[in-house]
Amino acid sequence: MRYIRYHTNILVLRVYCDFEDEDAYYLVTEYVKGVSMLRLMDDQKAVVCGEIQDHFVMLKTFTSN
Repeated sequence: MRYIRYHTNILVLRVYCDFEDEDAYYLVTEYVKGVSMLRLMDDQKAVVCGEIQDHFVMLKTFTSN
């Protein structure tokens, strides 16, 4: 998430810390107030879906070392 935040224009929550405890992984991020997709009108949902598709296209260009 940190890499995406600093190397793309995708808005990503700020990560405060991450850690493992026993068999669980925890990720502590900032809280951002939002609205449920269920409350959006169809045209608003279409905008959000289009943005998500654009983000996936960008993410697919990443390669690992």
